[in-house]
Amino acid sequence: MGTTCEVERSAESDFTMNHRWPEIRKAFERLVDLPEKRRQSEIDRLMIRDRALAEEVKALIEADAEGGFPPPPEPLPYLRGSPIDIHEIRRILGEGS
Repeated sequence: MGTTCEVERSAESDFTMNHRWPEIRKAFERLVDLPEKRRQSEIDRLMIRDRALAEEVKALIEADAEGGFPPPPEPLPYLRGSPIDIHEIRRILGEGS
């Protein structure tokens, strides 16, 4: 099983993460592989312009450095007609990516 990392989050932080995810992801991807000194310098500059964004990106970078994120789960091989407890799968509605 992979390493997990718990990050304490506030309701405000969750709101920011949910509504600004494309922006957070773009900044994370731009900064995560930079050398430590340069990355910190970029985060400091971002902190001046947009503190909430910088804090989210910094938290993601720290979580990544502590062991990364666990891989996504393997899809379950449910087939039409398969029983699950007292339920029966009639059709697949969709799958995540």
